[in-house]
Amino acid sequence: MSQSPPQQTESMKASNCFAAVISLMLNNPKYKPIESHLAQLSNLLIKIDSEIPGSAESLLNAIVNGQAQH
Repeated sequence: MSQSPPQQTESMKASNCFAAVISLMLNNPKYKPIESHLAQLSNLLIKIDSEIPGSAESLLNAIVNGQAQH
């Protein structure tokens, strides 16, 4: 009997989406001039999440879904 993979929450989907987009951009020569900014953005999200766990995912989820959380 095999186990099914765990269901992803909306925030995990947003986080994975963001990581995939950054990865695609870093692999595209067109975005080479902003490579350092993309890395800074990624590092900033890591810092945000380390101070308040889950906050970076909430932010990304709001961006992906076009929602503002109050």
